[in-house]
This record gives sequence, C-alpha cells and structure tokens, in this order.
Amino acid sequence: NLSNEQNPDKDSKDDNGNVPALKKQKMEQPCAIPYLSVVPECRKRVQRMTTLMQTEDVSIGDLVQLSTSFHPDRLRGVVRFIGEVHALRYTYDRIFGHHYFGIELFVAEGDNDGTIEKEYYFHAEPKHGVFVKRDKIEKTITLNWSVPRLTIDDVIHMQQFGCNGKIRYIGKLSGDDGSRPDPECIDYGIELNQPCGDNNGCINDVIYFSACRSKCGIFLNNRYLSDLLVLRKSHLLLCGFLRHACVDFIPNDILCAMSQCFSFIRIAYYKRIIATVKVRETDKKVGYEVYDVFNMDNQIIGPMIYKPVCSNHIYDTTSGIRLNSDDIFEYTQLLEEMAAAYGVDGGAFSTALKKNSLYDVSGLRFVPR
Repeated sequence: NLSNEQNPDKDSKDDNGNVPALKKQKMEQPCAIPYLSVVPECRKRVQRMTTLMQTEDVSIGDLVQLSTSFHPDRLRGVVRFIGEVHALRYTYDRIFGHHYFGIELFVAEGDNDGTIEKEYYFHAEPKHGVFVKRDKIEKTITLNWSVPRLTIDDVIHMQQFGCNGKIRYIGKLSGDDGSRPDPECIDYGIELNQPCGDNNGCINDVIYFSACRSKCGIFLNNRYLSDLLVLRKSHLLLCGFLRHACVDFIPNDILCAMSQCFSFIRIAYYKRIIATVKVRETDKKVGYEVYDVFNMDNQIIGPMIYKPVCSNHIYDTTSGIRLNSDDIFEYTQLLEEMAAAYGVDGGAFSTALKKNSLYDVSGLRFVPR
C-alpha cells in the first residue's frame, strides 16, 4: 500500500471528514467534451411522449411502415422531412406538438408531392407524399445509418458555440433561387440556448421553425454533424476484428466495401395481397403472402418474395419470376440465381426460408421492388 505522499491521487479528508476543495475540484473534473455530443439527460423526452415513442426514434432517411389507422394497406415510404408544416400549424396536439413527418411513399396513395400551399418541404412524385404525426408510423423497417441518428427535440452539445442546441428541423433547404437542394445533403435546424446563431429559424422569409429567439437559430448540414454518426452492425463487427489487429482507424468507405463480404440474411413477413388475373375473359383472384429479405444491418435487399396461398397462382403469368419444381435442373439453377441476388448461396437461402416455415418453395415468386 502506498502512502498519501507516494500516491497524491488517493482520497484524503480533513479532521471533519470532508474532502478538501482543491481535491474535490480535481475529482469532479469532467472528461473532455467532443466537438459534438448528444447530451444524455437532454435526450429524455417529456414523460407523456416517451410512453408513445418506440425504442428507435424515427430519423431522416428511414424506411417506415404506416399504421392501418392511416391506411389499410400498411403503406411504406422513406422519411424525407421532420419538422413544422406551416399549413398545418393549427393542428397542434398535446403529445406530438406541431411536428410532422414528411414521407415519400412507394405507391401513389398520397395527397401531395412534398409541397403544400406552394411551400416546399421535400421532393416526391405527384400523390407520393404524405405528412403524418408520429403515432401514424407503425414501425421502422430500415434504419438510415448514413446520417446521424437524430430526431426532433434531441439536444446536442456544440463546442464551437459553447452551448447546447435542440434539433427543430430536419430536411433539405431550398436554394435561394428556388432550385432543388443537393440530394446528398441533409440540413438540421438547431435552436441554441444562447444567442450565438445567425437567425431565428427563418431564412429568406421562409419559416423553418417557429418560437425561436433572435440569433438563437442555426442551420448545419450532416457533414458538420459527422461526429454523431453511429456505426451499423457489420461495421461494428469489422471494427472489432481490425482493432484486435491493432488497426486504430478504418475509413467509412473501406468499412462499407468490406461489409459486402458478410453473407447473412433474414426473411420477415410483410402482408397479404390479392391480385386479379384474366383467364379466358374471366377474373380470378390470386392471393399471396409477401416477405421481405434483410441483410445483417437490417437493410432490405433484393426482390420481394411472394408465397401463393391458393392454387390460382398458376394462372398468374405477370408477377415476378416463379420457381417451378417440375424441372429439377431449372429449379436448382433459378434458386441459386435468386440466392445470389441476396448475396448468399443456395444453402443459406434455403435455411432462411425454412426459418419462416417456407418449406415448399415450389411456386414461390421473386418480384422486383
């Protein structure tokens, strides 16, 4: 055991049992704060909101599935905008406030193209855009790892300003001349708790977020927030292997390239659909169960899998590529080709199918997205 003189960092107390002020200051010295960091205590939402939020908050670029209360067909789309919608500002509710999620749908079941009352929020084809509250998003299908995993009301510490800031807007700012924004750039509107910014949430007479004090608003794109990027599962696995080999830094592009070598897939049920086919001028109903295929990072890959639920599927000649076990050579060759489309061999693909009780693969269809 070392004495206090030999070990100056050992705790010492005065006659009253108190730690000296100089020693206490040293003990309570915080660790170095990075350029940008999420403030843990500030990530906690109001209690009424946390009970309704999922474990993974929805972020920009996520592939999400809408609830049946919004549309019976469980529509899917990509989140393109999170923030206030000026035309819907009077639809405030106590749980989700003024915030909306702008979603670009895969099918024409929307009511806009990302623009409402001539105000641009995101780009989508006509009738492919919708704005919904958080409770209308049933689940997140695929997470977007290319940008920081931030959402509305998250608080981050910004060392260059010496204060914290709350995320108030996530989307793409339109150009000064009304031009379409850079597709690779995501803009974050941040409300600082100190007057260190250059606006109040309004730029060029466009209000991106409201109720912000003068000079407390700033806009930064995702390149300035790169310190908040979260590694996906395959990258974490690679980092574990490479750092064990004394490699301290791995560039993101190298990680992305190497992660393609992982051959792991997961198949999950999506929904049941009914199609109509013509047979000698007679309409026949064909039912399918639709399945998605995911890789290790939970990203949807390859075509959808259709499992027929009735015998009428033999009349369907238009839905994707059909597996037919009548010709065993053609069947085996096609199964290997489909497995290659998902980045695995035929054995791994067959195992993934069996985990979802898809033992009889004859009649399965592979339909492009």
